Amino acid sequence: MKLFGRKKEKQDEGGLFADPEQGGMARLYTDMVAKLDVEYTKFVQGHLKRIHEPGGYEREKQEADFMDVGMGRSYLQALDDIEFTAMESVVMPQLKGKRRGSGVVVTRWTVRGMHARPLAGVPPSGNQVTIQGETHTTLRDYKIRIDNTYWEFPELTRSVIDE
Repeated sequence: MKLFGRKKEKQDEGGLFADPEQGGMARLYTDMVAKLDVEYTKFVQGHLKRIHEPGGYEREKQEADFMDVGMGRSYLQALDDIEFTAMESVVMPQLKGKRRGSGVVVTRWTVRGMHARPLAGVPPSGNQVTIQGETHTTLRDYKIRIDNTYWEFPELTRSVIDE
């Protein structure tokens, strides 16, 4: 059967449903998304790591001028010797039209530090604590626009209860 003057099996060669190893639109799309995933992930994880350096939040806020929503990062003032670890990131880039350079990166992370000052009404324990959190970072025009952060600290409350 001919479709637009070509055999049907010829129509799909190199087209949208082509084997990614053979090329085609599917390969182009996955290559583009994979590249953006790596670029966005490195960019956002670097941003989050810099926030957790001494004086880093103020510096990042001034340089990037992003909106910080969610729970805030009061643990930055309560912990000493902070170690930040990004555990995993998921990227959802926008690829078409006016949305180019836009996307959302969701990053799960942990912060370890010495509980030296009050945090959310919990008096300082002097113990090493781990706080887990998640940040949804929205990018527009290849710039960070919004950091929406949520975190929890069951280990912190456990250390106070155990005393």
